[in-house]
Amino acid sequence: MAKTKFVRTIAGIVLSAAFALFYAHQQVELVKTSFLINKHDREVTLLLDQYRGLIYNLSRLELPGRIENTLSVKDITLCMPKKKNIRQKQNLKL
Repeated sequence: MAKTKFVRTIAGIVLSAAFALFYAHQQVELVKTSFLINKHDREVTLLLDQYRGLIYNLSRLELPGRIENTLSVKDITLCMPKKKNIRQKQNLKL
């Protein structure tokens, strides 16, 4: 009788320890996943900010009025280049 009580006690302790280890492992994995989600969230935010900046820069580059204003402020006139000022690309064979 005492032996079965001792075996049950040991089995209860082993099961409790296994459950505690499993619970602790799950909590550690939960914290790891939380940090990973936060890291990815920061990366997505950074990439979205870069994307918005690039879209803004692209829209500024595509505005013909901006180019026209820049040329007029710097007093630059556009004209066709003369034949002697045009250089042909040399075909280099590798």
